[in-house]
Amino acid sequence: RASSARATDMAVAPAAGAVLRSPSQATAVPTSPAPQPSVAQVESPKAARIPEAAAPQTESRRQPVALAAGPRDAPPQPVERRDGAPAAAPAVPAAQLPAPSRPEAGETPAAAAQPLIEKRLRLETPRARAEYQLRKADAAARAGRTDEAIEALRAALREDAGDALARRKLADTLFGQARADEALAVLREGLSAEPGQAMLALTAARQLAIRGQTAEAIEILAAGTAAGADTPELHGLYAALLQRADRHEQAVAEYRVALRGIPDAAAWWVGLGVSLEALGRAAQAQDSYRRSRETGTLSPELAAFVEGKLGPAR
Repeated sequence: RASSARATDMAVAPAAGAVLRSPSQATAVPTSPAPQPSVAQVESPKAARIPEAAAPQTESRRQPVALAAGPRDAPPQPVERRDGAPAAAPAVPAAQLPAPSRPEAGETPAAAAQPLIEKRLRLETPRARAEYQLRKADAAARAGRTDEAIEALRAALREDAGDALARRKLADTLFGQARADEALAVLREGLSAEPGQAMLALTAARQLAIRGQTAEAIEILAAGTAAGADTPELHGLYAALLQRADRHEQAVAEYRVALRGIPDAAAWWVGLGVSLEALGRAAQAQDSYRRSRETGTLSPELAAFVEGKLGPAR
């Protein structure tokens, strides 16, 4: 029995759209150009500068003339010269170019306001604020600012107590700072609300087992499996702890569930063999030991234990 207990302890460990242009870029091309004046309408360049109060004209010469475009009119279009070649478009004074629209006093342009509105909306929900704090914590941890990372993770949980990732990161950070009691309190708080969170249950049970608090670890894993937590690692740890508590029938069942998920876990095959042997099922125990050897992944200690059960490998 002493060698079986030793194997059990050895088996527990492995289980573990629009572009704005400036005035200098704008072009003075109207959307619907006015009709081009004919040659008869512009007889000479001087005609465009004749004021209306000039001497009376004969009926034949009282044709419309191309007046200079006012500040609010569309710029003049190129006209055809007498020789048939197109004339260059007159230069448009800068004063005639449309100035960019400016918001009224106290009014924010939509283009500038949109990013601000979107950013504000992104942080309106607790989930968004929790994710923001989680990013802050990651940045602080990378920079070695552990206390700042811890505070940011706590802030994330205040925004969203169900954030399992933030809770596990906080617990891991606290464990790393030798603040195990605080870390376990963080894990217990999360599991009391959602016992089926497999990673929280697994982390808490491992730490409790290290501290020798096997009974509480078993309770956490039992509640987790009952709530739907179902990972091979969780079942493997649960089986090892049940075995430590001499609850071999339950341990066998949990080892089999774990091995269906990871068939080549040598330590679990050894653990299964130990519990089967404790229940008096020697033949099944021998088969489990052989399966552990066939994986080729036994640690030196477990390999020696299995050799003691099966004899030297052939």
